Amino acid sequence: MDPDVGDARRTYLVGLLCGLWAPRKTRLSEDKASQQALTQFLDELQCNVLHARLTSGSEEIYLTNTLQDEEGGNNDETAAFLKLQKATPLTPENMSTSVQLTSALQTPLQSLYQTVHQVYAPLLLRDDARASLLSQKLKDVLLELDAGLAGTVLIQGGRDSKKAKAAPSDGSDEGLMSIATMSDEFAYWEAMQDDSRQARRAKKFSAVFDTVHQRFSAPLGDLNVDDMADLLDDASNVADDLWRLDLARDQMYPQRRMDHLLGLVTNAINTFVLAKATTLSGGEKESESNVWQAPFHAVHHVLQQGVILCEKWRNSIESLTGTLWPAHSEHAWEGPMSTQVQRVQLLSARLEQVLRVRTTYEELHALLPSRGGKNQDDELADSCFRPFERLRPLYYNAYTEPAWQRALSEFDRSLTPMETQVAVVLRERLRAVTSKPSAAARLLQRYQHLLQRPTLAQALAGERDALLAQLLVHVDQLDSDFETRKQNKKSGMHVGKTLSSGVDVIVWAHALGRRVGDMQRLARGVLTDLPALPRLSQQCEKLVAKASGLVLDRVRDWQEAMLRALDEDDDNNGGQSLRLRGRLMQIDKQSGDLVVNFSEFLVTLLRDVRQLTELSSQQTAQTGDAWVPTRVRQVAEEAEKYYRFGVTLQKVANFYNSIEAQIIDEQKPMLLDSLLAFEDAVQRPGIAQSHNQKTKSKDVTWANLDECDEYVNQLQTAADRLAAENRRFKRAHEKLGEELLALMDVDLLRYPANWKERWDEIKRSAQLTTRKQDSARTAKWFLYWDHQLYKVLESGYQLGLEMLNENLPEIKEIKTELHFPTASAALASSTSGGSILVLKPPMEELRTTYYKAMKKFVARPTKFGGFANSHVFSA
Repeated sequence: MDPDVGDARRTYLVGLLCGLWAPRKTRLSEDKASQQALTQFLDELQCNVLHARLTSGSEEIYLTNTLQDEEGGNNDETAAFLKLQKATPLTPENMSTSVQLTSALQTPLQSLYQTVHQVYAPLLLRDDARASLLSQKLKDVLLELDAGLAGTVLIQGGRDSKKAKAAPSDGSDEGLMSIATMSDEFAYWEAMQDDSRQARRAKKFSAVFDTVHQRFSAPLGDLNVDDMADLLDDASNVADDLWRLDLARDQMYPQRRMDHLLGLVTNAINTFVLAKATTLSGGEKESESNVWQAPFHAVHHVLQQGVILCEKWRNSIESLTGTLWPAHSEHAWEGPMSTQVQRVQLLSARLEQVLRVRTTYEELHALLPSRGGKNQDDELADSCFRPFERLRPLYYNAYTEPAWQRALSEFDRSLTPMETQVAVVLRERLRAVTSKPSAAARLLQRYQHLLQRPTLAQALAGERDALLAQLLVHVDQLDSDFETRKQNKKSGMHVGKTLSSGVDVIVWAHALGRRVGDMQRLARGVLTDLPALPRLSQQCEKLVAKASGLVLDRVRDWQEAMLRALDEDDDNNGGQSLRLRGRLMQIDKQSGDLVVNFSEFLVTLLRDVRQLTELSSQQTAQTGDAWVPTRVRQVAEEAEKYYRFGVTLQKVANFYNSIEAQIIDEQKPMLLDSLLAFEDAVQRPGIAQSHNQKTKSKDVTWANLDECDEYVNQLQTAADRLAAENRRFKRAHEKLGEELLALMDVDLLRYPANWKERWDEIKRSAQLTTRKQDSARTAKWFLYWDHQLYKVLESGYQLGLEMLNENLPEIKEIKTELHFPTASAALASSTSGGSILVLKPPMEELRTTYYKAMKKFVARPTKFGGFANSHVFSA
């Protein structure tokens, strides 16, 4: 019996090799050299290498004890076993710790680079404990080796330098094997600048990449959605610039490499969405699986933005490779558009599927008739999303698509119990909208996703039939309403106060057509299996056709009316009636109001043109100018230039016409300067120099845009100054009233010091407000407030007189005592027949103090000066 049979060491090594090259059914070669090489490696301490080679097209593994590269084996796959401990014999127990397997499945260069870059450099340099064992020189050498290998691999691609002396084409598949990110593409062209034959084009390509180099090289997760959208725009422009560079035909950016570059941007979008998903809160740790646990609104936002970015990039690829580049004769795109269109569509579809899964769960969960606590909700979510726990849902890969589809099927099956409960709730809600067509349409819109699910659609078959019947009734009502309102030209179709009647009808009919079209598309998606659906579709199509016909008819009527008005103006007024002319503003002689000479017709025309331009841009078969004739657009564009002036002037005119009501009569003299300046700006809009150097008034007209701008600014400044000053004085007026009311609450008799302190503060505030005003201009205002102050003082004075005996401060503060007199005084009192008790202080002194305090309080009004009119208080 062969002693090698049953050797666990031999079985271990052969098993590793077979597993390395699975699923190919490989086996160890039976040739003598291979068997001897394996035996020598296992048994001899001095033999440290076992080289394995699997030749192309063969299933046999050949072994040697020397590392050598066969010339004929261009597609050979190799691996090597190395002994980590030379002096230790190999045993079944130490095989896993004493032998290291190193593979070189592509090329030795690729394997070395990936091993250094992905394994040993991070292990030795990122770990502080391991890094401390290396000198700085060794660290620098390792970093230099990593960088050098990276550059060499990028330049040589996936080829073996020993087997091909010429560099591969940068448009070949081999040249793209090592380009996995945009940063790799940048590094490739930077490395190519060292090649004298490629330096010129490489520098040009690198210069074009400078626009996006920094942003693609930084973590994409640090960008917000708007920044990422801008980056996609810039990436599209960069790709276009690369394609159109002025180079020799054989030096231009290769089509295969450009196709790969467009795919790298798609990868960047995927990376961006993954980065945003990992930051969603909801899981125990940052992971893209947070899309199942994070708050729904946050997940919806991330996924929806991802879909928008995919759609944006898809449009860019289609525009570049389907329209622009095929027409570029110097460097035409050959064949169909880029295959990356399909790839970005698949990524977008995956994001939409993830969003649909999460949306379906949230909608079902919200409709559950009996919902438990948070723990039960978490358990339910874990149970439903368990099919996805081993998948990366946001990372699209064609090879993982079958597993993803199986997970979707399992997820749908897990929702069956929830759908059974939700069907009961939906049945009640659908029955509640019986005979309510509008409510039925809204319900269909709200639950469209759930009603498309097979289980719910089957459970609610009767209710869905009733819902379709409601929609038929609703469309009939809309059709009847359309005919009624179409015949009634004077009412019922006004959707905007500032639009003309014709455009009102256009807007209404256009909105009705879109509404019915949306309903038809919604019904086709949700009720597609019902037999009455074709009837609904037919009715919707007829109503949409009617609405569209009315829109086109009224557009033609509006166009004819506008052109007819322009023709009449050309005949009667030299084409100026519909255009701005004459003075900007003038005062009406009858009413005295300030009137702006900006035609209301032009305002309506402007809004009509804007509305029709917007609506026509939504029509796929017409351009934005189709509904607005060129002549009308020219008039509108001219009016548009002056419209902002008209708006400002109208505000000023409204202020001028209502200023009388806004200004307090007593404050008019205080506003005299501002009023005169404003009046002067309104009535004398401009000053010009005559030939004799004397100034004369010159009216500002609509004919000069610069003069209009200057005048409007001047008028606005004067109006703002008057309004600001009026607000300041008005606020001071209101504040003064509030302070005098508060002063009335202070007891003039008991707290005269507090009353005086409050009054002094009020007076200082009023004087501060009018410090820049002449006393003659403030006299009327102060006289008004002196009369109000008189009322405050009178109120306090009368209350004080009524309570004078009880609350006179000077008397209340006196401490009065009764004393027994001395013996001599008592004898004298008894002799004279008087009282034996005496008052201290004496009665005469108390009487004198009382009359003095009373006289002081009674005379207070005669000594009060008020704001500026002391005679008001002395009368």
